[in-house]
Amino acid sequence: MPVAVRCVIGLGANLGDRLATFETVVSELTDLGEVAGISHLYETDPVGGPVQPDYLNAAVCVHTILRPGELLCRLLEIEKAHGRVREVRWGPRHLDLDILWMEGVNIHEPGLTIPHARLLERNFALVPLLEVAPDARDPNSGLAYRDSPSAGRRDGMRLRGSLNPARNKALGRDEQFSLWRLCS
Repeated sequence: MPVAVRCVIGLGANLGDRLATFETVVSELTDLGEVAGISHLYETDPVGGPVQPDYLNAAVCVHTILRPGELLCRLLEIEKAHGRVREVRWGPRHLDLDILWMEGVNIHEPGLTIPHARLLERNFALVPLLEVAPDARDPNSGLAYRDSPSAGRRDGMRLRGSLNPARNKALGRDEQFSLWRLCS
């Protein structure tokens, strides 16, 4: 019987109703495994690419039995269902789902790199990852991500929402409450 592996998925979007997309996507991620944690919601400056709107970013920890390639295929299907079109590298998007980290997994293949190739360079990915997997370690070096110099950086990041306790157990299935309680 396959053993579930802890995995952190990064969520990003800067087009459309970003919050509604995230609410739906978190619910859809429950089909990939057990959702074990959801980070705060951040608004972040775009990095690279053309001039574009700010992003919303978050991370979700999922315990999944899917192999890395299968997981990537499922995430790409979810992106496509939410209008993702890959025309411009680092361009604006309705949804971006990245496998940021899988416990003990180190893959460098065309189209699939785990942990994410630029994880330590992108605090908008690392900060939410550490919220849902504070003990995460680099599978190559064994070093804890929380000890990296970029772990405490928040430049270009603004807190937009914290997990709504009334919704914590519903994980996207209760329409009455938003998953995140928005900051003003």
